[in-house]
Amino acid sequence: MDKITRYLIIIWLFTLPLYAQQGSGVYNYPVKPGSPKWKALDNHIEKIKVCRIPDSLLVHMSTKDIVETCLRYPLIREISFFYPLKRGIQIVSSSFNGLKELLQRPDAAKELSEKYKAINPALYDTTWPMEKRLDFYDDILTTEALLGQKELISQLLPIERKELLIECRKKIQAKKSKTHIFDNGTSLLPVVTIAGQIMLLEGYEPLITQMDANENIKRLLDGRFLIKKDNAPDPITVLTRLMEDFLK
Repeated sequence: MDKITRYLIIIWLFTLPLYAQQGSGVYNYPVKPGSPKWKALDNHIEKIKVCRIPDSLLVHMSTKDIVETCLRYPLIREISFFYPLKRGIQIVSSSFNGLKELLQRPDAAKELSEKYKAINPALYDTTWPMEKRLDFYDDILTTEALLGQKELISQLLPIERKELLIECRKKIQAKKSKTHIFDNGTSLLPVVTIAGQIMLLEGYEPLITQMDANENIKRLLDGRFLIKKDNAPDPITVLTRLMEDFLK
């Protein structure tokens, strides 16, 4: 084997992983909900197994593609089956290697933020087919649930966190414009959680004061159950007001 041939082989071996990463794209699940194969699956464990992404593909996927792959995961809706949502994320990521990989990526928050910016709740259309409406709602909830985790928020630079906070304000306004679709309570809770985590990372004193005075705000940002307290200020109202003050 001459020197030129050996050189070309070495170059090919070094660039092969790069080509694989660029060409992986969003994972196409081989069995999809509603299909005969999906209906033939006997139990939940089998559904989890057929949705597992081959490790040989996952390791080469870009974080942006993993975000989309997770949002398309047939069982991603199960995050919302649990409260707090942090618990749902823990449970789903323990059985789905795509979400587990996403949570380990150092640029996960950046890609999730970009995805979040591209979603406009005001575009929700009641004339859409049911499955499209559910997917749209799931995309919003899942993205918000993930961005509400302090471990991910801390990946962002201060300027990126401020941009995300501004986006949270837009999402709150958009959801309030469609209260018949987005409940002002449950649908706003994940958004103000993101806002609260950002302000907490910035060491915003008014928030810290409110956390000392209002146990539910601290519980919300710690990913714990809220407790019912008579005459206690609503965490959504308080965090929304603090966000507006922070952005002035």
